[in-house]
Amino acid sequence: MQNERQRLKWGRIGTLVFLLMAAATVVLADTSNGGAPASAKLNEPAFKQHIAERIRVMKGAKDPRFLQTGAQHVTIEKSIPIVTPGGTLYGVRFRVSTPTDDKETEVVTLIVDPSGTLIYPDVQELATGKSLVRDAMSELRVIEHIDPGYGKEIYRGTGQHDIILISDPFCPHCRKAWSWIVENKAKIRSLRAAHFPLSPASEVACMAMDDLKALGTNPFEVEDYAYTFLNPSNDPKAVVRQFMDGFAEFKKANGEDVDAALKKLEEKYQKIVQKERADAQAIGVMSTPEIFVDGKMVDGFNVTKLNEMFR
Repeated sequence: MQNERQRLKWGRIGTLVFLLMAAATVVLADTSNGGAPASAKLNEPAFKQHIAERIRVMKGAKDPRFLQTGAQHVTIEKSIPIVTPGGTLYGVRFRVSTPTDDKETEVVTLIVDPSGTLIYPDVQELATGKSLVRDAMSELRVIEHIDPGYGKEIYRGTGQHDIILISDPFCPHCRKAWSWIVENKAKIRSLRAAHFPLSPASEVACMAMDDLKALGTNPFEVEDYAYTFLNPSNDPKAVVRQFMDGFAEFKKANGEDVDAALKKLEEKYQKIVQKERADAQAIGVMSTPEIFVDGKMVDGFNVTKLNEMFR
């Protein structure tokens, strides 16, 4: 079961694309004479073909379904020109769908050259270290609209603001975001949560949280335990053991045998947790945390922006 947890799900194509990105950062010298003239427009057909080809090459041998991936499975949703001293690059937000009946989709953002053949992890000025692509990539990650009923309500208060939190209980910035939410609890009318686990162990934590909520434990208290007190261990068994120590009802329902409890959680909740992550990817979530305040997205834990929106 542990190997199964570590295996990438078939529908998570965007993760494969990110594996293609070089580790090095492209660094440009700082110039005072202005940017270079804009290059040709992005070659969208070539970009789509190259994305499809790389998916076929990387995954086709292990899963024949990937061999059917073509340019028609790649949809460009938005592209932004990024003018640099060395020429124009493009930030691209695109959606990849699986060539199967379920047609799972995932949104990915990349920086590419106009020919659609080269990927850039980042572009920085040599003198200052300033990223020339950060603003464009932040704009591409913005989710303009989200269903106000997205996620599950875990708290109902008397405040004025409706919050949707998409996060991973082991993500340090998500934990900071949760602390901010607790501090501002009096200003919240509705708090909804959806989980986006980034590791097998945090996936198990999300399964345990779902189990506790099914047992009738207060959902806000469950979230608070996971984001405040739970040690973000890399060992799934250690995660289960912590929930046993933290909640008597969890231990009573699942027994004291950690291996048996882990297997039970996986059989009952693993597909549910993986679908929750896949659903988030399908609407454009690529990292954590993502916070929506009254329907407006805050990318990452930006405490200054959050405080402004809560005034």
